[in-house]
Amino acid sequence: MNKAVLLLCPGLLLASACGSKALSLPADPIESAATCGVVAAAQAREGQTNIRAPLSMEAQGNILRYPLAIGARSTEFAQDDAAAVIKGMSDRADAVIESDWKELIGPCATAYPAPAGTPRLPDDPYQAALGCEALGRFMRAALASDGRYEEVMAGYNKLETSLDSKLAPLLAKHGKSSTEAAQTEKRKAMTAFAKLGRPDQVMEACVARYT
Repeated sequence: MNKAVLLLCPGLLLASACGSKALSLPADPIESAATCGVVAAAQAREGQTNIRAPLSMEAQGNILRYPLAIGARSTEFAQDDAAAVIKGMSDRADAVIESDWKELIGPCATAYPAPAGTPRLPDDPYQAALGCEALGRFMRAALASDGRYEEVMAGYNKLETSLDSKLAPLLAKHGKSSTEAAQTEKRKAMTAFAKLGRPDQVMEACVARYT
């Protein structure tokens, strides 16, 4: 891979590659979150002797909290924005990793503070079920292409099956039976759940409650 080609200062974050300025995060929120996601992945990989080994779910949660943070900027979770962050992570991975990416650990921690404490699901059964279903769908999609998380995915699939029978009556009780109304409610719950804590920990709480 030609490092000179990757570090042509496209405005991403590689100012130090073209001068003496310290690295900084992009101003664009999606690019910024994508950059921090790559930094989180690089931190998780550092020290691993087998680069093909799967990352821990804790590491995956630390990475996926960045697209979740961007999607949760609006009252209704913006899936397109979250997807753009995930795509951006792939697009800029080489450039970030081949830079002095450790300089961005501090800025990322400041821009996207790590959640503190153990996540707690809402007491309201309606909000809890909606949020667990929505976050579960996101996490399954994020991990689906990697067959090394079979045990985790089995738990998520079991959660989905359990929630299938619970959500319909809850939505009907709240007058949200139509497809459009149900999707709106799920997007709202997803925004709330994206802010509860590290997503793998939130999912652990969901699986524990409903399976």
